[in-house]
Amino acid sequence: MTEDSYTTKMRRELIRQLIMAEKIGTQEQLVESLRLKGVETTQSTVSRDIKELRLVKTGSAGNRYYAIPERQEKLQLDDNSLMMFKNVVLRIDQAMNQVVIHTATGMAPGTAAMLDKLHWPPILGTLAGDDTIVIIAKTPETAMEIMEALTSL
Repeated sequence: MTEDSYTTKMRRELIRQLIMAEKIGTQEQLVESLRLKGVETTQSTVSRDIKELRLVKTGSAGNRYYAIPERQEKLQLDDNSLMMFKNVVLRIDQAMNQVVIHTATGMAPGTAAMLDKLHWPPILGTLAGDDTIVIIAKTPETAMEIMEALTSL
């Protein structure tokens, strides 16, 4: 990973954390919040980050702020993560609001960590054993969406 892509990834993760922690309504406020965290950037860079993160504006008129959408259209994995996922996952099942992923022996912890790093809104959290991952979703419907997205990989 180049230094620039590393910096971009870290800045975007910080943006996610900031908008989850406080109500930020403008790009200028976001630039200032980043500056207070030690990240110097421009409004145009933040604008690209907002687009890439697919942030939405929520709230009532006159009090709108950025948020992570409840549903993202598509689960996106980088090439390495996608190849790892395809190589280690043996079976995916759903039970109520949980998705169970069966992996090759010893591969569940790393696969669960990769899923956690996606910060995909339908996933509330993961639990991993040696060869099994349990994904907790908000509802059976979101669990079905998760299962379908993962199965399509």
